[in-house]
Amino acid sequence: MFLEPEDPGVDEEAVGSAVANPCDRQILALAQRGPVAAKTILERTSIPKSTLYRRIDRLQEQGLLEVVSSTIEDGHRIDRYRCPLQGIGIRIEDGEIHLEWSARRPQAEDA
Repeated sequence: MFLEPEDPGVDEEAVGSAVANPCDRQILALAQRGPVAAKTILERTSIPKSTLYRRIDRLQEQGLLEVVSSTIEDGHRIDRYRCPLQGIGIRIEDGEIHLEWSARRPQAEDA
């Protein structure tokens, strides 16, 4: 199922911006595999901490990243993030570039 660009949760500009940004691509790739904490993203990438949190906030605002669980560890809240998209594709047709994306299928943990 492909979402239309006018979908209120995700728009083509947000998807295009994320695809163009190397930090966003790394964050989304990890979050697409399953819930991931910011600490894990920091450990698996070379994204600076301040940049990571700024990009996470922006991706959440754009509907490309969502918090799926929060826990308290050592007095700190740990959010785990997931990308709500199953995939992102680029299609060239009639000389124009189109972005397409498919929604993640609901799983038992999502219900």
